[in-house]
Amino acid sequence: MIGQAPALDSLAATPPAVAELTYVSLVIQWVGILVIGGLLLFLTQSIRRRFLDLWAAAWCCLVVALGALYFDFREDPPLHLLRAAYFLGEYAFAFLVLAGCRSAASGAALTRAAWLWLPVGAAVALSLTWVSDDFNVGFAFHAAIVGALLAVACVTLLRARGRQGGPGLIVMCAALGLLALDFCHYVPVFLAAAARGYTRRFAYLNYTSAVDLILEVVLGFGMVMLTMESLRKESEKANRELQQALQRLEEIASTDPLTSALNRHAYRSLLAGRGGAGPDLAGCVAIADVNRLKEINDRDGHVWGDLAIRQVATAIRSVIRADDLLFRWGGDEFLVILQSLDEEEARRRFGRVNELLAEPAREGGGGGGGSAPLSVSFGVAPFGRAAALDAAIERADALMYEGKRGGPVTAGG
Repeated sequence: MIGQAPALDSLAATPPAVAELTYVSLVIQWVGILVIGGLLLFLTQSIRRRFLDLWAAAWCCLVVALGALYFDFREDPPLHLLRAAYFLGEYAFAFLVLAGCRSAASGAALTRAAWLWLPVGAAVALSLTWVSDDFNVGFAFHAAIVGALLAVACVTLLRARGRQGGPGLIVMCAALGLLALDFCHYVPVFLAAAARGYTRRFAYLNYTSAVDLILEVVLGFGMVMLTMESLRKESEKANRELQQALQRLEEIASTDPLTSALNRHAYRSLLAGRGGAGPDLAGCVAIADVNRLKEINDRDGHVWGDLAIRQVATAIRSVIRADDLLFRWGGDEFLVILQSLDEEEARRRFGRVNELLAEPAREGGGGGGGSAPLSVSFGVAPFGRAAALDAAIERADALMYEGKRGGPVTAGG
């Protein structure tokens, strides 16, 4: 049991040596519980968890309960109010442990209606002290109540094992289960003592305080472990959310908002990620420039100019592969890196871009305001490694301008 008690009405008739052993054991148990309660109270100053606050309050109630029991044993005859305070303190301990387990398992808060159990517990505690002067009778019923509350707390945590599973939860469940069994076994022991009118203690009761203290230390240790696990999970969740936020920011910083194509920042990140000279990047680059975009902006407005840029980006996407990289290189220019693709196939693919832009069913019907269909000029140049990308882009850009001077036709090497 949590508060070890002798199978007597009081310790007055107990041999002095045995009575002194009981007092010493009870004081040791009280000091141990005081240390556990102090540790949890210290944690509540820096860790904000509802269940931790409830558990710290539970241990404080147990400290008060065992103090009342000690002074009750010292009094001759025993004081009913001290014994009632002991019973009520242990009810409060078990109830708050249960409330903390519910909070840890599901986040449930202790409602105002739950506090109505406090006067109920006080009434039960007072009733047990007045029904019989025999401590054995009152404690037998008291043990059944506390054991039931601790058993429910254990089951509450076990149900949350799939969501909150961890070493701390396992340690707490084991301690709660053993404490519940400890209380349950005292029900028949003390009822037998009351029925047979024992005038001496059961010998093994001299050591129950040590057993109780061990179980209580394990329970307190489990509470600290579960609290630390909660912090770790929260930290991991915060880190995941931070990584996701950084990834979204990186995507925003690397993406052109008008066309959803990559931008120059993304290109520099690509080269930096490959050390500027990776042998695994080879193929062709293409530079495409929207023809007469300034004319469209001046005549029809920038809304139509933006629509023209989006149409070109859509047409280019339809001729490249999923793993090719499309960049908006400038106001009216696009860069495409076509990995592992030869120059002839790259020119063939880009030769279809103007055909797609000329389709009358395309959004906007062309370059805006009923003007001639959109068209692009482009140049294609091969590269053999990442370090040669910049040179290939310059060649493709020169070929694009050469083709632009001759009209919207394909420019190649």
